Amino acid sequence: MPLVYKSRVIGALNACTTEPRAWTDGDVAFLATLATHAAIALINAELFAQTETRAAQLETLQAASARMSRAGSR
Repeated sequence: MPLVYKSRVIGALNACTTEPRAWTDGDVAFLATLATHAAIALINAELFAQTETRAAQLETLQAASARMSRAGSR
């Protein structure tokens, strides 16, 4: 089952059974819903990581700016 976010495949969900059997429509619907939620969770995790990285960069810039301001006011 593909993990799709905004028409982009970002992964795959593989489902197995311990006994051979046909997947029901309900099984497929459940897996499709699970795949949708998993794709959203993966994208959110990626966005969170990007936000954390950007916050660290901005913190570094702010600290450098503060040092430069202190050095310039001497």
